[in-house]
Amino acid sequence: MRTHRITGVVVSLALVGGVTGGVLAASSASAEAPHHAIRTSRPVAAAADRATIIAQARTLGGVGHVATPVAKFVEDAVAGDAQAATLAKEADAAKASIAATREANTERTANRAARDAASDALTQLQTALDGLVKSLTDSLTGLLSAATGVVSGLVDTLSALLGGLLGAASDTASAAPSVAPSASAVPAVPVVPAA
Repeated sequence: MRTHRITGVVVSLALVGGVTGGVLAASSASAEAPHHAIRTSRPVAAAADRATIIAQARTLGGVGHVATPVAKFVEDAVAGDAQAATLAKEADAAKASIAATREANTERTANRAARDAASDALTQLQTALDGLVKSLTDSLTGLLSAATGVVSGLVDTLSALLGGLLGAASDTASAAPSVAPSASAVPAVPVVPAA
């Protein structure tokens, strides 16, 4: 049972790491967009940024319970085809998920450093989420920038939360008594006579 949990955490960390690379690439591409504005039309660049952010949000949405409502809100906000009432509900669900995760993290995480790192990441995610809510009536550039901030904040939060879980699992595994295999448990090696 412990092995499956550790494996799940490692796989999740790898997934978050993969998305982190995508977020950094998208962020650097967005930062360089003004330099290429003469050669490419703005709607094409904006559409590419939009598709990238939606893909990242969908990927992150399956990582953990805090990620699902936040990623769904990012996806619908960036897609631009959801009603205002739907976006408001999704924003509330994302905020509630962040609050619930903060409370659960405080109760379950014994390691103070891991708890503080997760708390800081959740605070930054909440701030980024508030920025995205405010940018819903902003320009497309402002909206995409705010959405990228939420995706980055979500990656940081998941990394902090999963890192804490991995550390806790390692502590539990190292605390478990090790049992040396008995001689009878070691398989016998057949002896092959020399030719």
